[in-house]
Amino acid sequence: MKIEKALYEKREISLNDYREEMKGNLHCPCCGVPITYVAKYIRQSGNEEIEVSPYFRLSKNPHLSSCKYLVKNRLNEIYKNLKEQEGECDFIEKQEENCFKFHLRIVTDETFPKKGKSSITYENNKTVDEFQKKRQNAFLKTVKDIISLKDSIETDDEKDLKRMFQLNFYNRRTKINECISWDKFFYSDDIESYWKLYLYIEKNKATHPLCIVGQIKKIVHKEKYIQINLKAHKKSDNELIAITFTTKNEEVIIKLKENQKIAVYAQGFRVHTNESKTDRYEIFYNNINAWINVPGQIFVL
Repeated sequence: MKIEKALYEKREISLNDYREEMKGNLHCPCCGVPITYVAKYIRQSGNEEIEVSPYFRLSKNPHLSSCKYLVKNRLNEIYKNLKEQEGECDFIEKQEENCFKFHLRIVTDETFPKKGKSSITYENNKTVDEFQKKRQNAFLKTVKDIISLKDSIETDDEKDLKRMFQLNFYNRRTKINECISWDKFFYSDDIESYWKLYLYIEKNKATHPLCIVGQIKKIVHKEKYIQINLKAHKKSDNELIAITFTTKNEEVIIKLKENQKIAVYAQGFRVHTNESKTDRYEIFYNNINAWINVPGQIFVL
C-alpha cells in the first residue's frame, strides 16, 4: 500500500521532506517496519505516458498484523466507523472475518423531506425521507472511503481488496442479485480502462453503477445544465475517448476545479460517437456520458 508519511530517526516526515541521505533509515509510521521511498516515474499506458507521484512503500518485511496499512485493517476500520456513526446499514454486510459484501445502490436526486411523509417517523424522530437521505450520504461516504483505499494500494494488494470486498447489485429488471466484479465496476485513468469501459457499456448497457477515475479538463456552464469534461485519452492519432458528466445541481461543482483528480460514482451510462472535421484534420470521438444527481457522487482524490 502507498504510504504518505514515514518515520526517520523517530521523527515523522512527509514525501516532500525526503532526502537521499534518509535512504535505508525509513520506517512505517504505524508499525515501524522498514519502508522505502519510490520516486516519481512515468508509466506507459498504450501510446500515452502517465506520471506517477512519489510515495513510500514496504521494503521487504510485511507490516505487522495490527498495522493500518494492511487492506484488511483498513476495511475493518471503515466498517467499524460506519457502524458507530450510522448503526445498521443495509448496504454492507460483514460475512466473516475480514470479508464484506457491499450492495451497490442507485443514487437519486430526490428532495428531502417530501410533503405528505413528514408525519411518518423512523428512529430518533427522523422522517422517512430524512432517514433515506442520511443513509444515501452514508452510502456515498463509504464508496468514497473504499475508492480512496483502492487508489492507495499497489497491484500486489489489489487481489486482497477484490477477495475481501465483494460487490453486489440487485437488478430490478431481472429481479436477480448480481455479483459485480471489480473489473466491471472500477475504471482507472488510462487508455486501456477507458476503452474497456466504452466497450462494456456499448455491449452490455450496464444497469449497475460504475466508478470512473479521471482528471477534470473543463467545467462548462450551459443554459440549463453543467458539464464536467474529463481529459480525453488518445486511442490513436485521430481517435479519442472522452468522458462527460452532466448535472443541473450547482452544488456538485462547488469544490471542483480544472486539473483535479476525481473519482465519480454514477449509473445510466451511455455511449455515442461523433467526428470533428476541419480542412487540416479529422478527429473521431468515442463519447461516454452519465448524469450526476448529488455532490457526494464525485470524490476528489
